[in-house]
Amino acid sequence: MAPPIRLCGAVVVALTLTSGVFEATAAAQQRKPWEHAPGPIAGTWNVSCADSAGMQISFKLVDTKNAVGVIAKLGAAKQFGYRKGETIFKLEAQDSGAWQGKLLWRSVSRVRRWDPIYLVASGDTLSAQMSTDACYRNMTRVQ
Repeated sequence: MAPPIRLCGAVVVALTLTSGVFEATAAAQQRKPWEHAPGPIAGTWNVSCADSAGMQISFKLVDTKNAVGVIAKLGAAKQFGYRKGETIFKLEAQDSGAWQGKLLWRSVSRVRRWDPIYLVASGDTLSAQMSTDACYRNMTRVQ
């Protein structure tokens, strides 16, 4: 393994080539004491408001730190112009274990914007701790 390279007092972790794939050194792969694994967001969730009753969002992991959420079932959210299969969440895992990113929000008059959102996932609950939309505050996992 190549020794770390010092650059202006900062340590740059050297990468080694193994079977054509770059791997970070073992020290860089270890979690720090304050870092937590991301909450279990993958799967399908029911939204929690009457305005979009019946809407389900399916989250999938893009990689270990990123996830997207697409509309699996439209329900009453059709009135806002959403479409089945549309991506409405773009998220990144945080060191706290929560997910932070953007939510595609729409109004009845078809106004669209990407709003910030902060989600905490547990085994059976997905809750938006910070959001402009109450529909994502207490979502339950589809069984």
